[in-house]
Amino acid sequence: MGKFQVIQKSYSSILFKIKVSEHSYDREELDDIRNKTRAVMGKDCQVDFEFVEDIPNISSGKYCFTMSEVSLSST
Repeated sequence: MGKFQVIQKSYSSILFKIKVSEHSYDREELDDIRNKTRAVMGKDCQVDFEFVEDIPNISSGKYCFTMSEVSLSST
């Protein structure tokens, strides 16, 4: 897999941002990622994929592989 980012949108939702490249991802590869994610996060976890032109660095200039948008107040 090329450049990607995993974003936890909620306790039961994960988004994989994948930079568009020469490699195309077939349904089998995406299903494998989805199944492995659900093995860790739970069988009802919503797993989505978004193919993007670029994944920008964060304000510090670093590349962030994973991030969580889950706020502590939503517990």
